[in-house]
Amino acid sequence: MSTLNNNILQNRISNRDYQIKQLEINSLLELTQAINNNLPSDQLFKILNFTIRFQLEITKMAFFIKVESAYQCVSDYGCLVSFANKKLPDFFKTIIEDTDLKKIQIFDNEPDYEEFEILIPIIQNDIVLAYIFLSGYNLQNKGSQVLKFIRTFSNILVVAVENKKLAQIKMREELFNKELDIARNVQQMLLPKNLPYSETLKLFVTYKPHHTIGGDYYDYIPFSDQQFLFCIADVAGKGIPAALSMSNFQAALRLMVRLKLPLLDMMTHVNKLMYDNLKGQGYITAFLGIIDLKSRILLYINAGHVPPILAKNGKIKSLEKGSTVIGAFESFPFMDMGMESLPEGSFLMTFTDGVNETKNENQEELLFEKLHELIADVDTNNHSKFHQKVMDAIDNHRNTLPYQDDITILTFSLD
Repeated sequence: MSTLNNNILQNRISNRDYQIKQLEINSLLELTQAINNNLPSDQLFKILNFTIRFQLEITKMAFFIKVESAYQCVSDYGCLVSFANKKLPDFFKTIIEDTDLKKIQIFDNEPDYEEFEILIPIIQNDIVLAYIFLSGYNLQNKGSQVLKFIRTFSNILVVAVENKKLAQIKMREELFNKELDIARNVQQMLLPKNLPYSETLKLFVTYKPHHTIGGDYYDYIPFSDQQFLFCIADVAGKGIPAALSMSNFQAALRLMVRLKLPLLDMMTHVNKLMYDNLKGQGYITAFLGIIDLKSRILLYINAGHVPPILAKNGKIKSLEKGSTVIGAFESFPFMDMGMESLPEGSFLMTFTDGVNETKNENQEELLFEKLHELIADVDTNNHSKFHQKVMDAIDNHRNTLPYQDDITILTFSLD
């Protein structure tokens, strides 16, 4: 009789173990199918919740997963308090192995966690990616196999969630890079492809964006064989927003050119258009000049831009007349227009603040005196050589420090 009872008991245990194994296999299969079907993370958490609660009959659970530098509860049930979206206390972050919570003194400081019996850390490549708190009927007697299954099941789930995060990051990076390529191509289309460079009239540019796309802008727009407008500008900000602001500025400027407005009116209307467009979220510094080759006269307005340097008749002069920055005010608080004659051998250097604000190890900016020195010795027949000297001066000044801003240099000479 005793032998018969033992056999019956053994068969019941075997049947129970078989049922548990079958549940584990079915649960892993369901989770695998959900992962392969690319179900969202919250659906995977529901499968975890259902598996532990109804199939393993564990009555309390709180699942914390790593989100950036913190651990956040993404699934819980059966608890006296809700842990939803709560952050894991720092004390638990030191636990790196299965822990019987009843044997450690934690509940004086963390009373909400007193209802749990076991804490299982989910570790991948020596990094704890999640913590699962468990409590329930006969949990301690369910055996190490059940806890091992929970750890395995949770590990698969957490790795899947991490892979989803990485895939989303990669997708966002690819989308961002695609948008960046579009912005860069748009920006290149905005800049003139060819500048006049003849025996008598020379324009030359060095354009070095700090990032893939920059906030600097230059343009050359001929009115006729004898007259043209040129511009150099610096849009506040970087990246795609700066590129969009630049395209709007160019559109506004070219519209005013087509309307054949005088320079003062042109600048007034461009400012109003950019004020409406920027909505107080930025501004533009710019230098606009109109050159008449027949009369050899330069009309210009400096809108808050770093002053260009004009060399003529052996003297050097900064061109500062104009107004404040574009787009910051609905109308300019003041406006002035400068006029300069351009005798033979005149040389004009316009540039953005990436040139003069280049800093060395002592946080000292490049001195204007250095630029004046280079301009005083310029060969007006070789703009490329002059530009290289300026870039050498910038590089010598910054030494090993990286470039800190976009650099644009636009020079003009008239012989």
